[in-house]
Amino acid sequence: MAKYKIYTDGSSARSDNDSPWISGVGYVILDSENNLVSEGSCGGYDKIGAAELRAAIMGIEDAMNIAQDVDNSTFVVYSDSKYVVNAINRDMYLWKNEVRYKERVNYNLIENLLRLSREATIRSNWVSSRVSNDYNNFAHDIANESRREFLLCEA
Repeated sequence: MAKYKIYTDGSSARSDNDSPWISGVGYVILDSENNLVSEGSCGGYDKIGAAELRAAIMGIEDAMNIAQDVDNSTFVVYSDSKYVVNAINRDMYLWKNEVRYKERVNYNLIENLLRLSREATIRSNWVSSRVSNDYNNFAHDIANESRREFLLCEA
């Protein structure tokens, strides 16, 4: 069974209270032998929770496209965001049963995660942002760079 490790990070900031949130997402994908097989990034207008979820979704989708046999692969997201880790491992299934689920913040992103979880085996592990991990640091750097580039393009 193939196992893909997906290190993800989201970044979000604004210059003042009247400015929109500018975000960046980044991910790094490793195959079963820990070879770097892909990386990606994107800028946008998201608050931090949405940016973190978007990074995970983009990484999972890219890894699923790389996998030759999705049914016999496991996709493990590594994130320093407990929001993402808990959403993937437990919360998205609980949220789906809430009466006001469609009013939940990041509803559309949670729906994407649920769709992906029906197509593949997805798990998530938390990594501390305080402990140095080369791949987590790489995803962090990609996310911050994509946010800065997006800001420059929008200026």
